[in-house]
Amino acid sequence: VGFELLRGFSFLPRVQLASFLEQLERAYIPTNPYHSHVHAADVCNSFWYLLSRTEIWTSAGMDGTLQMACIIAALGHDVGHFARNNLFLVASRDALAVTYNDSSVLESFHASSLTRLLNESYGEAPDDRRTLLSSLSSSSVQRARNLMIALILG
Repeated sequence: VGFELLRGFSFLPRVQLASFLEQLERAYIPTNPYHSHVHAADVCNSFWYLLSRTEIWTSAGMDGTLQMACIIAALGHDVGHFARNNLFLVASRDALAVTYNDSSVLESFHASSLTRLLNESYGEAPDDRRTLLSSLSSSSVQRARNLMIALILG
Protein backbone atom coordinates (compact mmCIF):
# COMPACT_ATOMS: atom_id res chain seq x y z
CA VAL A 1 0.00 0.00 0.00
CA GLY A 2 2.70 2.47 1.02
CA PHE A 3 4.83 2.09 -2.07
CA GLU A 4 1.81 2.30 -4.36
CA LEU A 5 0.56 5.51 -2.74
CA LEU A 6 3.98 7.17 -2.39
CA ARG A 7 5.74 6.24 -5.65
CA GLY A 8 4.03 9.06 -7.52
CA PHE A 9 5.83 11.71 -5.47
CA SER A 10 8.83 12.43 -7.67
CA PHE A 11 10.82 13.95 -4.80
CA LEU A 12 10.95 10.56 -3.03
CA PRO A 13 13.83 8.48 -4.43
CA ARG A 14 12.64 4.94 -5.22
CA VAL A 15 15.48 3.00 -3.58
CA GLN A 16 15.22 5.00 -0.36
CA LEU A 17 11.43 4.76 -0.41
CA ALA A 18 11.47 0.97 -0.70
CA SER A 19 14.10 0.66 2.04
CA PHE A 20 12.26 3.06 4.35
CA LEU A 21 8.99 1.17 3.90
CA GLU A 22 10.73 -2.14 4.62
CA GLN A 23 12.19 -0.71 7.84
CA LEU A 24 8.83 0.77 8.82
CA GLU A 25 7.09 -2.55 8.31
CA ARG A 26 9.76 -4.35 10.36
CA ALA A 27 9.33 -1.81 13.17
CA TYR A 28 5.77 -3.02 13.74
CA ILE A 29 5.71 -5.85 16.27
CA PRO A 30 4.53 -8.99 14.48
CA THR A 31 3.02 -10.58 17.60
CA ASN A 32 0.68 -7.63 18.16
CA PRO A 33 -2.68 -8.98 16.98
CA TYR A 34 -4.20 -5.59 16.15
CA HIS A 35 -1.67 -2.76 15.90
CA SER A 36 0.32 -4.46 13.15
CA HIS A 37 1.70 -3.39 9.77
CA VAL A 38 -1.53 -4.76 8.26
CA HIS A 39 -3.54 -2.38 10.45
CA ALA A 40 -1.27 0.48 9.35
CA ALA A 41 -1.80 -0.36 5.68
CA ASP A 42 -5.56 -0.54 6.22
CA VAL A 43 -5.66 2.83 8.01
CA CYS A 44 -3.44 4.38 5.34
CA ASN A 45 -5.58 3.08 2.49
CA SER A 46 -8.80 4.22 4.17
CA PHE A 47 -7.31 7.63 4.97
CA TRP A 48 -6.06 8.08 1.40
CA TYR A 49 -9.43 7.03 -0.04
CA LEU A 50 -11.32 9.45 2.21
CA LEU A 51 -9.03 12.39 1.46
CA SER A 52 -8.82 11.78 -2.27
CA ARG A 53 -12.50 10.98 -2.90
CA THR A 54 -13.81 13.90 -0.87
CA GLU A 55 -11.23 16.23 -2.47
CA ILE A 56 -10.09 17.43 0.96
CA TRP A 57 -6.49 17.57 -0.28
CA THR A 58 -7.51 19.84 -3.14
CA SER A 59 -9.85 22.06 -1.16
CA ALA A 60 -7.29 22.43 1.65
CA GLY A 61 -4.62 23.43 -0.87
CA MET A 62 -2.26 20.70 0.31
CA ASP A 63 0.84 20.40 -1.83
CA GLY A 64 2.62 17.13 -2.58
CA THR A 65 4.85 17.41 0.47
CA LEU A 66 1.89 17.59 2.82
CA GLN A 67 0.01 14.85 1.00
CA MET A 68 3.09 12.64 1.32
CA ALA A 69 3.27 13.51 5.04
CA CYS A 70 -0.34 12.41 5.51
CA ILE A 71 0.35 9.04 3.89
CA ILE A 72 3.53 8.44 5.88
CA ALA A 73 1.80 9.45 9.12
CA ALA A 74 -0.98 6.96 8.43
CA LEU A 75 1.55 4.22 7.72
CA GLY A 76 3.52 4.98 10.88
CA HIS A 77 0.77 5.99 13.28
CA ASP A 78 1.18 2.84 15.46
CA VAL A 79 4.78 1.89 14.71
CA GLY A 80 6.35 -0.11 17.53
CA HIS A 81 3.04 -0.60 19.36
CA PHE A 82 3.53 -3.33 21.93
CA ALA A 83 -0.12 -4.08 22.87
CA ARG A 84 -0.42 -1.95 25.99
CA ASN A 85 -2.43 1.23 26.39
CA ASN A 86 -1.64 4.65 27.83
CA LEU A 87 -3.55 3.99 31.06
CA PHE A 88 -1.49 0.88 31.74
CA LEU A 89 1.80 2.65 30.97
CA VAL A 90 0.96 5.59 33.22
CA ALA A 91 -0.36 3.41 36.07
CA SER A 92 2.70 1.17 35.98
CA ARG A 93 5.05 4.16 35.75
CA ASP A 94 6.57 2.72 32.61
CA ALA A 95 9.71 4.43 31.32
CA LEU A 96 7.80 5.73 28.27
CA ALA A 97 5.16 7.31 30.51
CA VAL A 98 7.91 9.04 32.45
CA THR A 99 9.64 10.14 29.23
CA TYR A 100 6.44 11.65 27.83
CA ASN A 101 5.16 13.01 31.16
CA ASP A 102 2.07 10.75 31.21
CA SER A 103 0.61 12.62 28.25
CA SER A 104 -0.23 10.88 24.96
CA VAL A 105 2.47 8.37 25.79
CA LEU A 106 2.02 5.88 22.96
CA GLU A 107 1.16 8.53 20.39
CA SER A 108 4.33 10.45 21.26
CA PHE A 109 6.31 7.21 21.07
CA HIS A 110 4.89 6.39 17.63
CA ALA A 111 5.59 9.89 16.28
CA SER A 112 9.12 9.82 17.67
CA SER A 113 9.78 6.34 16.28
CA LEU A 114 8.55 7.41 12.85
CA THR A 115 10.77 10.50 12.93
CA ARG A 116 13.78 8.34 13.80
CA LEU A 117 13.06 6.09 10.82
CA LEU A 118 12.75 9.13 8.56
CA ASN A 119 16.10 10.42 9.83
CA GLU A 120 17.91 7.20 8.91
CA SER A 121 19.88 6.97 5.67
CA TYR A 122 18.85 4.39 3.12
CA GLY A 123 20.48 3.12 -0.04
CA GLU A 124 22.09 0.07 -1.56
CA ALA A 125 25.60 1.49 -2.00
CA PRO A 126 27.49 3.52 0.63
CA ASP A 127 27.68 6.55 -1.66
CA ASP A 128 23.95 6.28 -2.44
CA ARG A 129 22.80 6.43 1.19
CA ARG A 130 20.53 9.33 2.09
CA THR A 131 17.36 10.04 4.02
CA LEU A 132 14.01 9.57 2.35
CA LEU A 133 13.30 13.31 2.47
CA SER A 134 16.80 14.45 1.47
CA SER A 135 15.60 16.18 -1.69
CA LEU A 136 13.29 18.50 0.27
CA SER A 137 14.31 21.79 1.81
CA SER A 138 14.71 21.88 5.57
CA SER A 139 11.58 24.03 5.85
CA SER A 140 9.57 21.48 3.80
CA VAL A 141 10.86 18.63 5.96
CA GLN A 142 9.87 20.56 9.08
CA ARG A 143 6.36 21.26 7.69
CA ALA A 144 5.96 17.59 6.83
CA ARG A 145 7.22 16.50 10.24
CA ASN A 146 4.92 18.93 12.06
CA LEU A 147 1.93 17.59 10.14
CA MET A 148 2.87 13.96 10.79
CA ILE A 149 3.21 14.64 14.51
CA ALA A 150 -0.10 16.49 14.62
CA LEU A 151 -1.87 13.68 12.79
CA ILE A 152 -0.42 10.98 15.03
CA LEU A 153 -0.99 12.88 18.27
CA GLY A 154 -4.55 13.67 17.18
